[in-house]
Amino acid sequence: MESHSSNSTSAFSTQDTSPESSQFVCDDLGKEVSPDPPSNISVERKAEILKLVDLHPKWSLSTLQAKGAKELKHHSYIKRWREQVQGGGTTFEKWNHIQRSTYEKFCEARSNHKQIKGSNLRSWALQASQSFRDDSFAFKASDSWLDGFKKKYRITSRKVTKLVTKREIKSSEDIQNSAKTFQILFKEISVKYRKDLIMNSDQVGFCYELISNRTLTHKGEKIVFGLAKSPTNLVTHSYTVQYLITMAGTIVGDVFLCFQEKSGRLGQRVENTILPVSNVTITCSTSGKLTTSLFEYYLDEVLLKNVKEDFLYLVDSWGGQTNVASYSSRFGTNGNPSCELKIIPKKCTSICQPLDTTFNRQLKYFARAIYEESKLHYNEDLNPVDEITTRNNIIRTHSLLHYQLSAPIFIPMILYSWFSSGLTEEKPSFLSVKEACFTFEPTETTNCSICSKQPRFIKCAKCRENVCFECFYYDYHFDC
Repeated sequence: MESHSSNSTSAFSTQDTSPESSQFVCDDLGKEVSPDPPSNISVERKAEILKLVDLHPKWSLSTLQAKGAKELKHHSYIKRWREQVQGGGTTFEKWNHIQRSTYEKFCEARSNHKQIKGSNLRSWALQASQSFRDDSFAFKASDSWLDGFKKKYRITSRKVTKLVTKREIKSSEDIQNSAKTFQILFKEISVKYRKDLIMNSDQVGFCYELISNRTLTHKGEKIVFGLAKSPTNLVTHSYTVQYLITMAGTIVGDVFLCFQEKSGRLGQRVENTILPVSNVTITCSTSGKLTTSLFEYYLDEVLLKNVKEDFLYLVDSWGGQTNVASYSSRFGTNGNPSCELKIIPKKCTSICQPLDTTFNRQLKYFARAIYEESKLHYNEDLNPVDEITTRNNIIRTHSLLHYQLSAPIFIPMILYSWFSSGLTEEKPSFLSVKEACFTFEPTETTNCSICSKQPRFIKCAKCRENVCFECFYYDYHFDC
């Protein structure tokens, strides 16, 4: 037989041999061979085609194709497909079925907050593989399969941070429905007010020491120590901070600060030494938390002094601030504006409260950045008054935080808080605290723009200058 040239061989090897392009293919010698059937046809579709073949055994291939079996490109497919249908599909289809079935069970279990281990995934996979009637298909749920499965579906081991009961799981749907209903009603009511007259207020707790749970250290350390002035006191004791924001993206009035004091009040000596700042209103309680009377003090000192027109006021369901009498005795009388109070349903604050969904997280990030930097600068022997957990330095911290967060650059972030709580459809793009104040361009100076000596710590949200920690914190970078 005459041998083929390299050009002839190339012509045969480069021709379109896909089953979709022709009914048969040839080898290099021109002999017809059975093509591989396409792999993207489901086992259910193959069963339908085989049923048509069995009903009309005398039909030709072209007739079968014309009558609804267009995927059948070659007679050899029939035998292979029959074996696959009897065995439950191709090997590829079987693997996919096992993965899908296992993942469905995983999602169902996690939706009910059940704890899952690798052995559970293996068990579900082996159970799914038993549905195939094919002795040639051996599935073992090996370690490599488990690793690949977890990688494909982005599954990893995480620490359980909260335990819930079945009753709580069943109520989660009710909470979601309550939140959705409230969001709809709020949108209907809010159209009656200007955005600067739609307000949300919320209390957030701060520990006196904001200790980070992570640090860089040497590899192999079995016990990783962290520094705290009082691990059993200042780390666990807290004070309360309260902000008032509007749907127009602004902060209204002072930041309200409630310290924890044993006697429940500030003594005369303490009041005489309080750091004088213009944007912090101070009170105290034995617990560091607000009471009904202290909340009424907040209404008098912050809300009444800063709101001059009828407004819509959104709060959570904490009993100390839902007493209608507290509002009716202050608003809508004696020339004061009226207050339309809207209370977020119980357990819905993490969904519906603007301050909860975005703002307070940014506030705490900012506070922690200041606290952690202060610990690197503080020397107890040389400068004991610089300890950031002292009463005056806490006031200084929150005065600076309030001043920075009131900058125009953070208006979009406050606007986003209302979107993230589902109370508006307007979704603004915004800079986070990290992006606005702690991210620097390569071309920017690395030293403080004020003293030119110390390395920069922050990009001021107001003046946009790079400022070192000493100039920002201890020299009180305010009214820039």
